[in-house]
Amino acid sequence: MICFVDLEHPTLGPSLLSERPEAATRKADLLTQKVRFEQLTGVPCLLQHFTQVTAGRLADVGARAVLLSGHSSLIDDYDPASLAPLVDVIRSAGLPMLGLCGGHQLMGLVFGQRPEPMGPLGSCEADPRPELAPGMRKEWGPSPVQVLGDDPLFAGLGRTVVVEQRHFWELKALPAGFVRLAASPLCAVQAMRHSSRPLWGVQFHPERYSDAHPDGRTILANFFRLAGLARPTPVAAVHA
Repeated sequence: MICFVDLEHPTLGPSLLSERPEAATRKADLLTQKVRFEQLTGVPCLLQHFTQVTAGRLADVGARAVLLSGHSSLIDDYDPASLAPLVDVIRSAGLPMLGLCGGHQLMGLVFGQRPEPMGPLGSCEADPRPELAPGMRKEWGPSPVQVLGDDPLFAGLGRTVVVEQRHFWELKALPAGFVRLAASPLCAVQAMRHSSRPLWGVQFHPERYSDAHPDGRTILANFFRLAGLARPTPVAAVHA
Protein backbone atom coordinates (compact mmCIF):
# COMPACT_ATOMS: atom_id res chain seq x y z
CA MET A 1 0.00 0.00 0.00
CA ILE A 2 1.12 3.54 -0.86
CA CYS A 3 -0.21 6.44 1.20
CA PHE A 4 -0.62 9.74 -0.67
CA VAL A 5 -1.12 12.56 1.84
CA ASP A 6 -3.10 15.69 0.94
CA LEU A 7 -1.37 18.57 2.75
CA GLU A 8 -3.87 21.27 1.82
CA HIS A 9 -5.35 23.27 4.70
CA PRO A 10 -8.87 21.92 5.36
CA THR A 11 -10.51 25.37 5.65
CA LEU A 12 -8.17 27.76 3.81
CA GLY A 13 -7.57 25.70 0.70
CA PRO A 14 -9.35 23.21 -1.60
CA SER A 15 -8.46 20.05 0.29
CA LEU A 16 -10.05 16.60 0.34
CA LEU A 17 -12.04 17.73 3.39
CA SER A 18 -12.96 21.15 2.03
CA GLU A 19 -16.39 22.26 0.85
CA ARG A 20 -14.94 25.17 -1.15
CA PRO A 21 -16.13 25.24 -4.79
CA GLU A 22 -12.61 24.71 -6.15
CA ALA A 23 -12.14 21.59 -4.00
CA ALA A 24 -13.72 19.39 -6.68
CA THR A 25 -10.94 20.28 -9.10
CA ARG A 26 -8.24 19.49 -6.55
CA LYS A 27 -9.88 16.21 -5.59
CA ALA A 28 -9.97 15.16 -9.24
CA ASP A 29 -6.33 16.17 -9.61
CA LEU A 30 -5.27 14.16 -6.55
CA LEU A 31 -7.16 11.14 -7.85
CA THR A 32 -5.28 11.46 -11.15
CA GLN A 33 -1.97 11.40 -9.27
CA LYS A 34 -3.14 8.43 -7.19
CA VAL A 35 -3.89 6.48 -10.36
CA ARG A 36 -0.46 7.36 -11.75
CA PHE A 37 1.23 6.00 -8.62
CA GLU A 38 -0.79 2.78 -8.91
CA GLN A 39 0.09 2.41 -12.59
CA LEU A 40 3.79 2.89 -11.87
CA THR A 41 3.84 0.26 -9.12
CA GLY A 42 0.90 -2.08 -9.48
CA VAL A 43 0.26 -1.34 -5.78
CA PRO A 44 -2.93 0.23 -4.34
CA CYS A 45 -2.64 3.87 -3.23
CA LEU A 46 -4.64 5.25 -0.31
CA LEU A 47 -5.40 8.98 -0.55
CA GLN A 48 -5.65 10.58 2.91
CA HIS A 49 -5.89 14.10 4.30
CA PHE A 50 -2.99 14.94 6.60
CA THR A 51 -5.32 15.21 9.60
CA GLN A 52 -6.14 11.51 9.15
CA VAL A 53 -2.53 10.30 9.05
CA THR A 54 -0.84 8.83 12.12
CA ALA A 55 1.84 6.20 12.61
CA GLY A 56 -0.86 3.81 13.80
CA ARG A 57 -3.02 4.44 10.75
CA LEU A 58 -0.10 3.78 8.40
CA ALA A 59 0.67 0.54 10.22
CA ASP A 60 -2.98 -0.54 10.09
CA VAL A 61 -3.21 -0.13 6.30
CA GLY A 62 0.19 -1.73 5.70
CA ALA A 63 1.71 1.39 4.14
CA ARG A 64 5.08 0.75 2.48
CA ALA A 65 5.74 4.26 1.18
CA VAL A 66 4.38 7.77 1.75
CA LEU A 67 4.12 10.73 -0.62
CA LEU A 68 3.42 14.22 0.73
CA SER A 69 1.51 16.49 -1.66
CA GLY A 70 1.97 20.15 -2.38
CA HIS A 71 -0.44 22.75 -1.00
CA SER A 72 -1.58 26.29 -1.78
CA SER A 73 -2.04 27.51 1.81
CA LEU A 74 0.87 29.15 3.62
CA ILE A 75 2.48 26.87 6.19
CA ASP A 76 2.34 29.71 8.74
CA ASP A 77 -1.47 29.45 8.69
CA TYR A 78 -1.55 25.83 9.87
CA ASP A 79 -2.30 24.92 13.47
CA PRO A 80 0.84 23.11 14.72
CA ALA A 81 -1.36 20.75 16.74
CA SER A 82 -3.14 19.56 13.60
CA LEU A 83 0.21 18.84 11.93
CA ALA A 84 1.76 17.14 14.98
CA PRO A 85 0.82 13.49 14.16
CA LEU A 86 2.18 13.81 10.61
CA VAL A 87 5.27 15.62 11.88
CA ASP A 88 5.86 12.66 14.19
CA VAL A 89 5.56 10.29 11.23
CA ILE A 90 8.09 12.30 9.19
CA ARG A 91 10.48 12.60 12.11
CA SER A 92 10.42 9.02 13.34
CA ALA A 93 8.86 6.57 10.89
CA GLY A 94 11.18 4.39 8.87
CA LEU A 95 8.96 4.30 5.78
CA PRO A 96 10.33 5.56 2.46
CA MET A 97 8.91 9.04 1.94
CA LEU A 98 8.91 11.59 -0.88
CA GLY A 99 7.90 15.21 -0.28
CA LEU A 100 6.48 17.04 -3.31
CA CYS A 101 6.79 20.86 -3.33
CA GLY A 102 4.97 21.82 -0.11
CA GLY A 103 5.67 18.31 1.20
CA HIS A 104 9.37 18.91 0.56
CA GLN A 105 9.13 22.19 2.49
CA LEU A 106 7.31 20.51 5.39
CA MET A 107 10.03 17.88 5.53
CA GLY A 108 12.57 20.70 5.77
CA LEU A 109 10.57 22.35 8.56
CA VAL A 110 10.42 19.11 10.55
CA PHE A 111 14.21 18.87 10.41
CA GLY A 112 14.86 22.48 11.39
CA GLN A 113 14.80 24.54 8.19
CA ARG A 114 11.77 26.82 7.92
CA PRO A 115 10.52 27.53 4.38
CA GLU A 116 10.41 31.16 3.29
CA PRO A 117 9.18 33.21 0.31
CA MET A 118 11.58 33.28 -2.61
CA GLY A 119 11.62 37.07 -2.36
CA PRO A 120 10.60 40.05 -4.52
CA LEU A 121 11.05 40.10 -8.27
CA GLY A 122 14.11 41.89 -9.57
CA SER A 123 13.67 44.94 -11.77
CA CYS A 124 14.15 42.93 -14.99
CA GLU A 125 12.39 39.72 -13.94
CA ALA A 126 9.08 38.71 -15.52
CA ASP A 127 6.31 37.33 -13.32
CA PRO A 128 5.13 33.94 -14.70
CA ARG A 129 1.95 34.04 -12.58
CA PRO A 130 1.13 37.68 -11.75
CA GLU A 131 -2.31 36.90 -10.27
CA LEU A 132 -0.63 34.80 -7.52
CA ALA A 133 1.48 36.68 -4.96
CA PRO A 134 2.06 39.61 -7.35
CA GLY A 135 5.55 41.01 -7.31
CA MET A 136 7.02 37.87 -5.75
CA ARG A 137 9.63 35.70 -7.41
CA LYS A 138 8.34 32.27 -8.38
CA GLU A 139 8.96 29.27 -10.59
CA TRP A 140 5.99 28.08 -12.66
CA GLY A 141 5.52 25.57 -15.45
CA PRO A 142 8.01 23.18 -17.05
CA SER A 143 11.49 24.29 -15.97
CA PRO A 144 15.05 22.97 -16.13
CA VAL A 145 16.66 21.73 -12.92
CA GLN A 146 20.34 20.85 -12.56
CA VAL A 147 21.17 17.48 -11.03
CA LEU A 148 24.25 17.99 -8.86
CA GLY A 149 25.57 14.46 -8.49
CA ASP A 150 24.81 10.79 -8.77
CA ASP A 151 21.80 9.71 -6.76
CA PRO A 152 19.45 6.81 -7.49
CA LEU A 153 16.46 9.21 -7.42
CA PHE A 154 17.73 10.59 -10.75
CA ALA A 155 18.94 7.30 -12.25
CA GLY A 156 18.56 7.14 -16.02
CA LEU A 157 18.42 10.94 -16.40
CA GLY A 158 20.99 13.49 -17.49
CA ARG A 159 22.45 16.38 -15.55
CA THR A 160 19.48 18.56 -16.56
CA VAL A 161 15.86 17.50 -16.08
CA VAL A 162 12.72 19.37 -17.07
CA VAL A 163 10.00 19.20 -14.43
CA GLU A 164 6.83 21.07 -13.48
CA GLN A 165 7.29 23.93 -11.00
CA ARG A 166 4.53 25.67 -9.01
CA HIS A 167 5.97 27.57 -6.05
CA PHE A 168 6.95 30.92 -4.59
CA TRP A 169 8.23 29.59 -1.25
CA GLU A 170 11.37 27.51 -0.85
CA LEU A 171 13.95 26.10 1.53
CA LYS A 172 16.81 28.60 1.62
CA ALA A 173 19.21 26.00 2.99
CA LEU A 174 19.36 22.28 3.71
CA PRO A 175 17.78 20.96 6.90
CA ALA A 176 19.94 19.03 9.33
CA GLY A 177 20.92 15.57 8.11
CA PHE A 178 20.14 16.15 4.42
CA VAL A 179 22.32 16.37 1.32
CA ARG A 180 21.49 18.47 -1.73
CA LEU A 181 20.72 16.66 -4.99
CA ALA A 182 19.55 19.36 -7.40
CA ALA A 183 19.25 23.14 -7.87
CA SER A 184 17.95 25.77 -10.27
CA PRO A 185 19.07 29.37 -10.83
CA LEU A 186 16.23 30.65 -8.62
CA CYS A 187 16.11 27.89 -6.00
CA ALA A 188 19.20 26.35 -4.40
CA VAL A 189 17.43 23.31 -2.90
CA GLN A 190 15.41 21.67 -5.65
CA ALA A 191 15.94 18.15 -4.34
CA MET A 192 17.41 16.58 -1.21
CA ARG A 193 17.69 13.27 0.61
CA HIS A 194 18.37 12.34 4.20
CA SER A 195 21.85 10.95 4.74
CA SER A 196 20.73 7.92 6.76
CA ARG A 197 16.97 7.49 6.29
CA PRO A 198 14.80 6.81 3.19
CA LEU A 199 13.54 10.41 2.95
CA TRP A 200 13.61 12.49 -0.23
CA GLY A 201 12.17 15.91 -0.98
CA VAL A 202 11.74 17.70 -4.32
CA GLN A 203 10.67 21.30 -4.72
CA PHE A 204 9.09 20.51 -8.07
CA HIS A 205 6.14 18.29 -9.07
CA PRO A 206 7.32 15.03 -10.68
CA GLU A 207 3.73 13.74 -10.44
CA ARG A 208 2.74 16.30 -13.09
CA TYR A 209 4.84 14.74 -15.83
CA SER A 210 3.60 14.80 -19.42
CA ASP A 211 4.47 13.22 -22.75
CA ALA A 212 6.39 16.39 -23.62
CA HIS A 213 8.23 16.42 -20.27
CA PRO A 214 8.46 12.83 -18.94
CA ASP A 215 11.39 13.23 -16.51
CA GLY A 216 9.05 13.39 -13.52
CA ARG A 217 7.76 9.92 -14.34
CA THR A 218 11.30 8.53 -14.21
CA ILE A 219 11.92 10.25 -10.87
CA LEU A 220 8.75 8.74 -9.41
CA ALA A 221 9.60 5.30 -10.78
CA ASN A 222 13.05 5.59 -9.20
CA PHE A 223 11.54 6.51 -5.83
CA PHE A 224 9.17 3.55 -5.96
CA ARG A 225 12.07 1.26 -6.89
CA LEU A 226 14.04 2.59 -3.91
CA ALA A 227 10.97 1.90 -1.75
CA GLY A 228 10.82 -1.69 -3.00
CA LEU A 229 7.66 -1.03 -5.01
CA ALA A 230 8.94 -1.23 -8.56
CA ARG A 231 6.41 -2.73 -10.95
CA PRO A 232 7.52 -6.23 -11.98
CA THR A 233 8.83 -6.55 -15.51
CA PRO A 234 6.47 -8.78 -17.50
CA VAL A 235 7.96 -12.13 -18.44
CA ALA A 236 7.80 -12.75 -22.17
CA ALA A 237 5.61 -15.63 -23.16
CA VAL A 238 7.47 -18.79 -24.11
CA HIS A 239 6.24 -20.22 -27.40
CA ALA A 240 6.53 -23.92 -28.13
